Amino acid sequence: MTQVEQVRVQRFDSLTGMRALAALAVAIHHGSAFWPTIPVFVVIGRYGYIGVDFFFCLSGFVMQWAWSRGTNARDFLTRRFSRLYPVIVVSLGISLLAYKYLGNPLAGYVGPPRSVPYNLLMIQSWFFNESTIRQAWNGVTWSLSCEMFFYVCSPFLLARIMRLSARTCTLLIGGILTVYCAAQLISDPTVGSSSQNFFYYFPPARIPEFIIGALACQIIISGYRLRFRSVTLAFVAGVLLPLLIYSQLGARWQTEYTIVSLVVLPGFTFTIMVAACRDMRRTRVKRTALLGTGRLVWLGDVSYSYYMMHALVLGAVGLALSDMGVVTTSTWLGSLWMVIFLALSLLAAWIVWRLIERPGQRVLLHALGRRSVKGQAEAAA
Repeated sequence: MTQVEQVRVQRFDSLTGMRALAALAVAIHHGSAFWPTIPVFVVIGRYGYIGVDFFFCLSGFVMQWAWSRGTNARDFLTRRFSRLYPVIVVSLGISLLAYKYLGNPLAGYVGPPRSVPYNLLMIQSWFFNESTIRQAWNGVTWSLSCEMFFYVCSPFLLARIMRLSARTCTLLIGGILTVYCAAQLISDPTVGSSSQNFFYYFPPARIPEFIIGALACQIIISGYRLRFRSVTLAFVAGVLLPLLIYSQLGARWQTEYTIVSLVVLPGFTFTIMVAACRDMRRTRVKRTALLGTGRLVWLGDVSYSYYMMHALVLGAVGLALSDMGVVTTSTWLGSLWMVIFLALSLLAAWIVWRLIERPGQRVLLHALGRRSVKGQAEAAA
């Protein structure tokens, strides 16, 4: 195997580590609504939901990389479905059981009967203006509804993106961002909350983020390498600084999630590309980046289960404290509850990852005609 081939088959450990941080940001965002906390949790919690934007962009990047290694539509969709579905079913079951025995679904709205099959079919987010469907039971699964739509479109999209040059991909990224921004900024003042629901929850409205991630990956596949090497500086300049400016100048849009997506998407794309290029260089010199250390990579591996379980754990902790009559007004005590919630979410994620996600993936792959799971970690988004 040549050096180029060795680089080509490795997985991006830094991107896996970044997934862990994105999942943590989403969890802190949800937890910050429960308790008063110290400033670091307040700041992360305010914009932690942008972790979902990062997931969508990263998913496009990693799926394009996986497609470039050689596969077909059937195998691609089988891998994606097998990885997602076991945890979706289990988390839905936990929420339904909690509602039956505790009178509380823990992590979302009590949906109408049709919301259960919609969740199982992963189409709940198509009902973007009906919150009791799109976020019924385990409400965070609305984003999985979007992801599944991306995957269904992937065989058509990724194969065509593979034919594009780095220059064409760059121009397309700029064009998509321009149209994406214009559509949201024009429609938002006239349509209001319906516009925000459409652009935030409706799967076709979120696929530009996935496509931009895929185009960014194709730029690298085409042979282009970024000379910028600091992931930290890329994140600070591309994400944190625009957020700071936005927080000062965008007062009228402070509560609108979709506008924030426009602010951070270019920075996320750039940061992902920087991290990927750095991983490729470090593979050649056999050095490990901070984001690619063993513990952070492991956290990235369990981040899907963490994302799926954290809202259920948060609901359970909140329900337990409420039943005990615990009212938290202290910032430090609220921060302690936040840490406990994050730790319990990690424990629940590890259990689900160990007992449900990995075994369930193997069972489904076998049932669907794929006896080998070799390379699944590398293809994971």
